[in-house]
Amino acid sequence: MARDQRTDPDVIVIGAGPAGMMAAIAAGSLGARVLAVEQMAQPGRKLLLTGNGRCNATNSDTPQRFIEACGPGARFLNNAIRRFGCRDTVAFFAGLGIELKLDDGHAYFATSGGAAAVLRALVRALERQRVRLVTAAAATALRWSRPGFELETSAGVFRAARLVIATGGRSYPATGSDGSGFALARALGHMVSPLLPGNAPLVLAGAWHQALQGISLPDCRLSFEAGGRWHAHGGGLVFTHFGISGPAALAASRTLAPLLAYGPVEARLDLLPGVDQSRLAGMLTGAAAGAARKQLKGLLGALLPRRLALAIIDRAGLRPDGPAGQLGADQRQRLVTMVKRYPLSVAATRGFGEAMVTLGGVDTAGIDPITMESRAVPGAHFCGEMLDVDGPCGGYNLQIAWTTGHAAGSACGRAAAGSSAR
Repeated sequence: MARDQRTDPDVIVIGAGPAGMMAAIAAGSLGARVLAVEQMAQPGRKLLLTGNGRCNATNSDTPQRFIEACGPGARFLNNAIRRFGCRDTVAFFAGLGIELKLDDGHAYFATSGGAAAVLRALVRALERQRVRLVTAAAATALRWSRPGFELETSAGVFRAARLVIATGGRSYPATGSDGSGFALARALGHMVSPLLPGNAPLVLAGAWHQALQGISLPDCRLSFEAGGRWHAHGGGLVFTHFGISGPAALAASRTLAPLLAYGPVEARLDLLPGVDQSRLAGMLTGAAAGAARKQLKGLLGALLPRRLALAIIDRAGLRPDGPAGQLGADQRQRLVTMVKRYPLSVAATRGFGEAMVTLGGVDTAGIDPITMESRAVPGAHFCGEMLDVDGPCGGYNLQIAWTTGHAAGSACGRAAAGSSAR
């Protein structure tokens, strides 16, 4: 496969999402001639959805805390996150004219313009680095032979010595993140671990939860047993027509998704995590004593949304209009148990259509953790959701995109510089 050294780019980046744009900018900043190929009509479609349009670009975690929050698979990032971590992301975007501000003591959001402003800044950076961006160009075939790669797309055939595959996972496929890049990875000989939807709402078995649709809790704790130990995820929660959503449900889905392949998972909700069982029992006893004629639904309704209180009383086998002052010790304990261990059966996640991230991907054992380069095919690099690395909500997955994209693009830029020097 002959390359035209005068016109062919040094680097082809497949995918112009967050990781791909970062890779292209990093390579271009080191003098490489870069071509970015995007199958959608515009770049960064998925970026516009992040943080509900506000773009939770990163967080305040140290590298060690970042890796711990993402789980064992994130150890792969140990080197790269220390070279381009959360602080570097804030500085990078400041250089593009985008101020990222700490919003809740942990998450960084764009101070104005949200995700749209972040995307515009990235596109301007591509232009400054003279990255050629070709859109509406779906990759159809990839060939590798020394001295490089030949990529067939719906917009033509392109050749380069270096390649970055940054096509994303399978979450939100309508944005172009349809998993097509994994076929390219397999064609290059890479193992791809099973792909599952992560950070997704949860579908509950039965129909009882439909009566609770629209109820929002600022804080609760969702727990379940797996692998011989209990897993617990806290945060806000919303009851929906299909089950539950919100931070607690999304966080739990990363652990639940693999388990749900074998059937429903029994779980429980702590609806008042800030109050332990003995204190809650005391609160109910004291409230009942102070208003002996008050109905039970009014007693519990002072602590929780009324519809949820009615559901708890019903599942505890009690009468909502029964007098609170006549609540026996056994009945009170049943009520406390239901508040602290509200039972539910998780049947499924809402799938890739509503998942924020893809679990699984290219096995990182086959990837150099410093350069994101394939150990099997020199010159091919992977980044972003292509890799079998993911994190919870809260800026983690975008930071993984920035970190791995920067590592891959920088490696390509250095290689191009070394090649031109020779």
